[in-house]
Amino acid sequence: MKAYKLDDGTETWSIPGLTDEPIIGPVFGDGLVYITSYNMKTNTEVLGLPTFDSLLMLYDQNKNELLTFEEIKENKSILSRFDADGEGDHPLPGFFRFLDVDKSGDITREEWQKIIKWVDSFQQENALLAIKPLSDGGEDTKVAWKHELGVPECPSPLFYNHRIYMLKNGGIVSCLDSKTGDLKYQEKIGAGGPYYASPVVGDNKIYTASTRGVVTVFETGDKLNVLSQKDFKERIMATPALVDGRIYIRTDKSLYAFGLTK
Repeated sequence: MKAYKLDDGTETWSIPGLTDEPIIGPVFGDGLVYITSYNMKTNTEVLGLPTFDSLLMLYDQNKNELLTFEEIKENKSILSRFDADGEGDHPLPGFFRFLDVDKSGDITREEWQKIIKWVDSFQQENALLAIKPLSDGGEDTKVAWKHELGVPECPSPLFYNHRIYMLKNGGIVSCLDSKTGDLKYQEKIGAGGPYYASPVVGDNKIYTASTRGVVTVFETGDKLNVLSQKDFKERIMATPALVDGRIYIRTDKSLYAFGLTK
Protein backbone atom coordinates (compact mmCIF):
# COMPACT_ATOMS: atom_id res chain seq x y z
CA MET A 1 0.00 0.00 0.00
CA LYS A 2 1.41 3.39 -0.99
CA ALA A 3 0.45 7.00 -0.36
CA TYR A 4 1.22 9.93 -2.65
CA LYS A 5 0.95 13.69 -2.38
CA LEU A 6 -1.90 15.04 -4.47
CA ASP A 7 -0.04 18.16 -5.62
CA ASP A 8 3.07 16.55 -7.15
CA GLY A 9 2.68 12.75 -6.91
CA THR A 10 5.56 12.31 -4.46
CA GLU A 11 5.38 9.01 -2.55
CA THR A 12 5.12 9.77 1.16
CA TRP A 13 4.92 6.30 2.73
CA SER A 14 4.31 2.63 1.99
CA ILE A 15 3.35 -0.53 3.85
CA PRO A 16 4.63 -3.82 2.32
CA GLY A 17 3.45 -7.41 2.67
CA LEU A 18 -0.21 -7.09 1.65
CA THR A 19 -2.11 -9.42 -0.67
CA ASP A 20 -0.90 -9.51 -4.26
CA GLU A 21 -4.47 -9.47 -5.60
CA PRO A 22 -6.18 -6.63 -3.73
CA ILE A 23 -9.88 -6.09 -4.42
CA ILE A 24 -11.06 -3.82 -1.62
CA GLY A 25 -10.60 -0.11 -1.04
CA PRO A 26 -9.15 1.53 2.09
CA VAL A 27 -11.31 3.54 4.51
CA PHE A 28 -10.35 6.34 6.89
CA GLY A 29 -11.26 7.40 10.42
CA ASP A 30 -9.90 8.31 13.85
CA GLY A 31 -6.58 9.27 12.28
CA LEU A 32 -6.04 5.78 10.83
CA VAL A 33 -6.23 4.12 7.42
CA TYR A 34 -7.96 0.72 7.45
CA ILE A 35 -7.34 -1.93 4.82
CA THR A 36 -7.86 -5.68 4.59
CA SER A 37 -5.39 -8.14 3.11
CA TYR A 38 -6.78 -11.58 2.22
CA ASN A 39 -4.53 -14.65 1.98
CA MET A 40 -5.99 -18.07 1.13
CA LYS A 41 -3.04 -19.80 2.77
CA THR A 42 -3.48 -18.41 6.28
CA ASN A 43 -7.19 -17.55 6.22
CA THR A 44 -8.68 -20.01 8.72
CA GLU A 45 -12.06 -20.06 6.93
CA VAL A 46 -10.60 -21.44 3.67
CA LEU A 47 -10.93 -25.16 2.95
CA GLY A 48 -7.29 -26.20 2.51
CA LEU A 49 -5.57 -28.50 0.04
CA PRO A 50 -6.43 -32.21 0.20
CA THR A 51 -3.73 -34.80 0.80
CA PHE A 52 -2.51 -36.85 -2.11
CA ASP A 53 -3.77 -40.01 -0.37
CA SER A 54 -7.29 -38.58 -0.16
CA LEU A 55 -7.18 -37.81 -3.90
CA LEU A 56 -6.06 -41.37 -4.64
CA MET A 57 -8.99 -42.74 -2.64
CA LEU A 58 -11.42 -40.62 -4.67
CA TYR A 59 -9.99 -40.80 -8.19
CA ASP A 60 -7.33 -43.50 -8.61
CA GLN A 61 -9.50 -45.97 -10.50
CA ASN A 62 -6.78 -48.45 -11.47
CA LYS A 63 -5.09 -48.27 -8.03
CA ASN A 64 -1.60 -47.57 -9.40
CA GLU A 65 -1.09 -44.59 -7.03
CA LEU A 66 -1.00 -42.18 -9.97
CA LEU A 67 -3.61 -39.70 -11.20
CA THR A 68 -4.40 -39.27 -14.89
CA PHE A 69 -6.36 -36.38 -16.39
CA GLU A 70 -9.28 -38.69 -17.19
CA GLU A 71 -9.39 -39.86 -13.57
CA ILE A 72 -9.47 -36.38 -12.05
CA LYS A 73 -11.50 -34.47 -14.64
CA GLU A 74 -14.65 -34.62 -12.46
CA ASN A 75 -12.91 -32.89 -9.54
CA LYS A 76 -14.74 -29.71 -8.56
CA SER A 77 -12.08 -28.06 -6.42
CA ILE A 78 -8.93 -28.62 -4.38
CA LEU A 79 -8.94 -25.14 -2.81
CA SER A 80 -12.24 -23.51 -1.88
CA ARG A 81 -13.52 -20.42 -0.14
CA PHE A 82 -15.92 -20.83 2.78
CA ASP A 83 -19.64 -20.86 1.85
CA ALA A 84 -18.97 -19.40 -1.60
CA ASP A 85 -21.29 -21.60 -3.70
CA GLY A 86 -18.25 -22.84 -5.62
CA GLU A 87 -17.26 -19.38 -6.82
CA GLY A 88 -13.50 -19.00 -7.01
CA ASP A 89 -12.91 -22.73 -6.64
CA HIS A 90 -9.71 -24.26 -8.02
CA PRO A 91 -10.54 -27.53 -9.90
CA LEU A 92 -7.68 -29.99 -10.13
CA PRO A 93 -7.88 -30.37 -13.96
CA GLY A 94 -6.83 -26.75 -14.29
CA PHE A 95 -3.55 -27.56 -12.53
CA PHE A 96 -2.79 -30.78 -14.42
CA ARG A 97 -0.19 -29.36 -16.84
CA PHE A 98 1.36 -27.39 -13.98
CA LEU A 99 1.72 -30.54 -11.87
CA ASP A 100 2.70 -33.02 -14.58
CA VAL A 101 6.32 -31.92 -14.50
CA ASP A 102 7.77 -34.85 -16.50
CA LYS A 103 4.87 -34.75 -19.03
CA SER A 104 4.18 -38.44 -18.44
CA GLY A 105 0.41 -37.98 -18.39
CA ASP A 106 0.25 -38.84 -14.68
CA ILE A 107 0.49 -36.85 -11.45
CA THR A 108 2.79 -38.56 -8.96
CA ARG A 109 3.02 -38.12 -5.22
CA GLU A 110 6.26 -36.17 -5.69
CA GLU A 111 4.71 -33.89 -8.31
CA TRP A 112 1.80 -33.12 -5.97
CA GLN A 113 4.34 -31.41 -3.68
CA LYS A 114 4.67 -28.65 -6.29
CA ILE A 115 1.21 -27.26 -5.54
CA ILE A 116 1.81 -27.56 -1.80
CA LYS A 117 4.98 -25.48 -2.16
CA TRP A 118 3.07 -22.99 -4.32
CA VAL A 119 0.37 -22.47 -1.68
CA ASP A 120 2.97 -22.37 1.10
CA SER A 121 4.65 -19.50 -0.76
CA PHE A 122 1.68 -17.22 0.01
CA GLN A 123 3.35 -15.11 2.69
CA GLN A 124 1.15 -12.02 2.56
CA GLU A 125 -0.81 -10.70 5.51
CA ASN A 126 -4.27 -12.07 6.20
CA ALA A 127 -5.68 -9.34 8.40
CA LEU A 128 -7.53 -6.11 8.83
CA LEU A 129 -4.76 -3.55 9.36
CA ALA A 130 -5.06 -0.12 10.96
CA ILE A 131 -2.25 2.06 9.63
CA LYS A 132 -1.05 5.23 11.37
CA PRO A 133 0.13 7.54 8.56
CA LEU A 134 2.38 10.44 9.44
CA SER A 135 3.06 13.42 7.21
CA ASP A 136 6.79 12.82 7.09
CA GLY A 137 6.24 9.17 6.16
CA GLY A 138 9.19 6.83 6.25
CA GLU A 139 9.62 4.60 9.26
CA ASP A 140 7.23 6.75 11.32
CA THR A 141 4.27 5.33 9.40
CA LYS A 142 3.38 2.01 11.00
CA VAL A 143 0.65 -0.54 11.63
CA ALA A 144 -1.17 0.54 14.81
CA TRP A 145 -3.04 -2.78 15.18
CA LYS A 146 -4.32 -5.70 13.14
CA HIS A 147 -7.02 -8.36 13.40
CA GLU A 148 -6.60 -11.71 11.62
CA LEU A 149 -10.05 -13.35 11.80
CA GLY A 150 -13.15 -12.73 9.69
CA VAL A 151 -11.16 -11.07 6.89
CA PRO A 152 -13.23 -10.60 3.69
CA GLU A 153 -11.81 -11.06 0.21
CA CYS A 154 -14.03 -8.64 -1.72
CA PRO A 155 -16.16 -6.35 0.51
CA SER A 156 -14.33 -3.27 1.78
CA PRO A 157 -14.34 -2.57 5.51
CA LEU A 158 -16.74 0.06 6.85
CA PHE A 159 -15.85 2.81 9.32
CA TYR A 160 -18.62 4.40 11.37
CA ASN A 161 -18.76 6.07 14.79
CA HIS A 162 -15.42 4.70 16.08
CA ARG A 163 -16.17 1.18 14.89
CA ILE A 164 -14.89 -0.91 11.97
CA TYR A 165 -17.22 -3.48 10.40
CA MET A 166 -16.15 -6.37 8.14
CA LEU A 167 -18.46 -8.63 6.14
CA LYS A 168 -17.30 -11.91 4.62
CA ASN A 169 -18.62 -15.00 2.86
CA GLY A 170 -21.24 -16.82 4.88
CA GLY A 171 -22.72 -13.53 6.06
CA ILE A 172 -20.24 -13.24 8.93
CA VAL A 173 -19.98 -9.73 10.39
CA SER A 174 -17.16 -8.57 12.64
CA CYS A 175 -17.33 -5.33 14.63
CA LEU A 176 -14.15 -3.87 16.14
CA ASP A 177 -13.15 -0.78 18.07
CA SER A 178 -11.53 1.43 15.43
CA LYS A 179 -8.90 2.86 17.79
CA THR A 180 -7.76 -0.33 19.56
CA GLY A 181 -8.87 -3.24 17.36
CA ASP A 182 -10.76 -4.85 20.25
CA LEU A 183 -13.41 -7.25 18.91
CA LYS A 184 -16.95 -6.29 19.91
CA TYR A 185 -18.67 -9.19 18.16
CA GLN A 186 -18.37 -11.64 15.28
CA GLU A 187 -21.67 -13.23 14.27
CA LYS A 188 -23.69 -14.46 11.30
CA ILE A 189 -26.45 -12.19 10.03
CA GLY A 190 -28.53 -15.10 8.70
CA ALA A 191 -27.86 -14.60 4.99
CA GLY A 192 -25.13 -16.95 3.78
CA GLY A 193 -23.28 -17.45 0.54
CA PRO A 194 -20.60 -15.34 -1.14
CA TYR A 195 -20.38 -11.57 -0.72
CA TYR A 196 -18.98 -9.11 -3.27
CA ALA A 197 -20.90 -5.95 -2.28
CA SER A 198 -19.43 -3.81 0.48
CA PRO A 199 -21.54 -2.79 3.50
CA VAL A 200 -22.81 0.81 3.60
CA VAL A 201 -24.27 2.86 6.44
CA GLY A 202 -27.00 5.46 6.82
CA ASP A 203 -29.19 6.59 9.74
CA ASN A 204 -27.29 4.27 12.13
CA LYS A 205 -28.21 1.28 9.96
CA ILE A 206 -25.85 -0.94 7.96
CA TYR A 207 -27.03 -2.33 4.62
CA THR A 208 -25.51 -5.49 3.13
CA ALA A 209 -26.27 -7.53 0.02
CA SER A 210 -25.32 -11.17 -0.56
CA THR A 211 -24.63 -12.60 -4.00
CA ARG A 212 -27.61 -14.90 -3.48
CA GLY A 213 -29.78 -11.78 -3.46
CA VAL A 214 -30.55 -11.24 0.23
CA VAL A 215 -30.36 -7.67 1.53
CA THR A 216 -29.89 -7.41 5.30
CA VAL A 217 -30.24 -4.32 7.47
CA PHE A 218 -28.81 -4.25 10.98
CA GLU A 219 -28.11 -1.61 13.60
CA THR A 220 -24.73 -0.07 14.24
CA GLY A 221 -23.26 -0.62 17.70
CA ASP A 222 -21.50 -3.18 19.83
CA LYS A 223 -24.20 -5.86 19.52
CA LEU A 224 -25.68 -7.39 16.38
CA ASN A 225 -29.35 -6.50 15.95
CA VAL A 226 -30.79 -7.49 12.56
CA LEU A 227 -33.71 -5.22 11.67
CA SER A 228 -34.86 -6.71 8.38
CA GLN A 229 -34.03 -9.04 5.50
CA LYS A 230 -35.37 -9.14 1.96
CA ASP A 231 -34.71 -11.86 -0.60
CA PHE A 232 -34.72 -10.31 -4.09
CA LYS A 233 -34.28 -13.76 -5.64
CA GLU A 234 -31.79 -12.22 -8.08
CA ARG A 235 -28.02 -12.17 -8.00
CA ILE A 236 -26.50 -9.06 -6.36
CA MET A 237 -22.83 -8.12 -6.74
CA ALA A 238 -23.03 -4.31 -6.63
CA THR A 239 -22.68 -2.30 -3.44
CA PRO A 240 -25.93 -0.52 -2.45
CA ALA A 241 -25.90 3.27 -2.87
CA LEU A 242 -27.43 5.74 -0.40
CA VAL A 243 -28.35 9.09 -1.97
CA ASP A 244 -30.71 11.82 -0.73
CA GLY A 245 -32.63 9.53 1.59
CA ARG A 246 -33.04 6.76 -0.94
CA ILE A 247 -31.47 3.30 -1.16
CA TYR A 248 -30.49 2.07 -4.61
CA ILE A 249 -29.95 -1.66 -5.13
CA ARG A 250 -28.81 -3.13 -8.43
CA THR A 251 -29.44 -6.80 -9.10
CA ASP A 252 -28.39 -8.65 -12.25
CA LYS A 253 -31.78 -7.82 -13.77
CA SER A 254 -33.08 -4.61 -12.23
CA LEU A 255 -32.30 -1.35 -10.44
CA TYR A 256 -34.44 -0.71 -7.36
CA ALA A 257 -34.93 2.56 -5.48
CA PHE A 258 -36.40 2.58 -1.97
CA GLY A 259 -37.40 5.64 0.05
CA LEU A 260 -40.20 7.96 1.01
CA THR A 261 -42.15 9.50 -1.84
CA LYS A 262 -42.94 13.19 -1.82
